[in-house]
Amino acid sequence: MRLPGRLIPGLAACMFPAMADAGCATGGLVSAQTQVARTLTITNLSDSETLTLYWIGFDGAAAVYSEIVPRAQIVQPTFTGHVWAIESGGGACETVIVVESDLDLGVR
Repeated sequence: MRLPGRLIPGLAACMFPAMADAGCATGGLVSAQTQVARTLTITNLSDSETLTLYWIGFDGAAAVYSEIVPRAQIVQPTFTGHVWAIESGGGACETVIVVESDLDLGVR
């Protein structure tokens, strides 16, 4: 079994333990269909591990949106109520985020 994701202090985020073979568990969360634009900025602070960013769709299905190589940063347009998950290169769940405001996040 993988380790649970980590709660990022001060951010609007919901955390759920990761499942053994399914990546980040989202506890049934789905992205809300809203039109309030937000920005999710993610910096990979690792020197060696690539992160994978998943968007959790309106039906709860995960879709790969980006791979973030070590020491790189991405800026992902999103909307309030959208759900995102980040996994490490080894498949461990780093975090599950429910976007409420613009977010600048450093991982690992």
